[in-house]
Order: sequence, then C-alpha cells, then structure tokens
Amino acid sequence: MIRLIQYNNQTFTEVTGKEVDVIIKAIDKTCINWIDVEVAEDKIVQQIAHYYSLHEMVVEDILIQDHLPKLEIFENHFFFTLRMLYYSSQKEEMEEEQLSMVLGENYVLSFQSGIEGDVFDSILADLKLGKGIIRKANADYLFYRLLDAVIDGYFNILEILRERIETLEESILSSPHPSEETVGQILDLRKKITLVRKYTIPLKDIVSKLKTTESKFINPGTITFLQDVSDQLLLLNTNFETFREMLKDLMELYLSNLSHNMNRVMKTLTIVATIFIPLTFVAGIYGMNFENMPELHWKYGYFIIWGLMLLMVMLMVYYMKKMHWFE
Repeated sequence: MIRLIQYNNQTFTEVTGKEVDVIIKAIDKTCINWIDVEVAEDKIVQQIAHYYSLHEMVVEDILIQDHLPKLEIFENHFFFTLRMLYYSSQKEEMEEEQLSMVLGENYVLSFQSGIEGDVFDSILADLKLGKGIIRKANADYLFYRLLDAVIDGYFNILEILRERIETLEESILSSPHPSEETVGQILDLRKKITLVRKYTIPLKDIVSKLKTTESKFINPGTITFLQDVSDQLLLLNTNFETFREMLKDLMELYLSNLSHNMNRVMKTLTIVATIFIPLTFVAGIYGMNFENMPELHWKYGYFIIWGLMLLMVMLMVYYMKKMHWFE
C-alpha cells in the first residue's frame, strides 16, 4: 500500500493506492507531500526514485533491510535509514523493521519493510485535524516528527524492559530457590538491550551530525527539535547502560543464591555424615571378629551399645545447634 499525504496551512489531502503512477499524478508541488510506502518493493522504490531523481545508492540502501542507522547527504535530498522497534502484544515480543526516509524540498518519503503496525498513525491524525504546528511548518518538521515517533517506540520498549527486569528482580529476591529459567530470562533481556543499544548509539551520532550540517532542507527552528531528539537518545543510552548493569547484578545475585543453596545442601550432608561417623566407628569395632571381646557376653551389652550411640547422636546434635550449624 502506498499513501500520499498532501497538506499546507489550509488544506489536507490523502490518496492511497497500490499503483505508483496514480500516486505520482496526484502530487501537488505547491503543497508538502509525504509518500509513505508500507512495503518497500523493488518496482515501487525504483519508480518513486526516478520521479524524485534519487541517487542510485539511495535506492540500493532502501531495498536492503538490515542496515544500521546511517545518514547520507546529497545535493537535492537527505537519506536517513534506521530501525523501528515496537512491542507486539500478540507475540509478546519485540518486533523491528527497517525504515528509510528521504527529505527533499517540500517532500518526505518513508519506506517501511511492511511489518504489521504503524507508529505514524498519531502524526497522520495531527495532520488531518491540523493540530499543533505541523501543517504550518515545512517538510523538515514532518521529518523530525517521523523520527521522533520512532524514538517514542524505543521508549515504549524501554518501559517494557524495565518492567521485566523489576519483575525478575522481585522473583529472585522472593524465591529462596531460583529456577533454571531465570538464567535464560536474564540472558534474553541482555540480548534485547544489546540489540536496542546497537541501534540507538549510532543514531545519536547521526542526529548530532544532522544538527550541525548546513542545508537548505533544515530550517534553524527545526534544529531545536532535533536537539530534543538527541537528548532523548542520550537518555535512552544511559538507561540501557543502567539496565545492563542491573542485569549483571541480577546474574550475580542468582549465582549467589545458587551457591548459598548448594552450601546449605553440602552443610546438611556434612551434618548427616558427621553424625554417622562415630556410629560407624562403634559398629566397626564390634564388627571385628575377635574371640576375646568381653562385651559380647554381657547380658545387656547390646542395649548398652545402642544407648551409647544414641547418646553420641544427641550430644553431637546439641553441639551443632549450639554452633548454629543448622541455620
């Protein structure tokens, strides 16, 4: 699906379709044009690129769906590619897709990889209702809003990861016997955090470069908004670094609990073995086959030996309790 949104201070028009020719014919160059492609297919990208005279490298980068964030500056347009992240409530997992954007004079192009869900719905609603300054501003402000919507998706992921880490921490602290699944959950969270950081760290550098680049496409007023995006990315990276340290502490806590439980098991086994050592000693003596063993001929010898062994057990248990070995 291809969507063309045209607007200015007074008007708003939306055209949707599957044919690029229909979309191109509807373009009004007196308005700001936003073409949003939900599935970046080869033919569609080639036709749009030909109309706007995009560089061949841009077409190639749009069609490649595994790019890290990057910025390329050309004479008549900017090219910006990054990853969009959002949480799928159905799969209960983090989803990601490639987003490529082109900023030119009075137009913005966005190419998505077609995963279900769209973070741009709120922007479209603001354009329809004329809320805020979006319809009064130039195309660079729309570019900023699209970028900001992607960053908001990162913050949503941040909050979900925070809740999972806090839940995992409560589980480890409240359970004296941590399960083996805990390690898998910690490693899974670390993997997700590392993945998000892989996208946000270069993104911050790119936004900083975008702020300092002199261009006819970026108005001075938009630099302030880009600075806000840069601050948000700094906050994201700081939080994710904190989360990594938290997960490291959780792993150490889990291993500490595991070691503590192992020590308790070893203590119990040691106590049992210690109790039976003197009993084994006594039984070993009377297991020796000597003829001259007077106790064997006592009438109450058997009961005396049992009493002696029970006395040993009680004395040892008393001593161990006094030394707090059972705690």
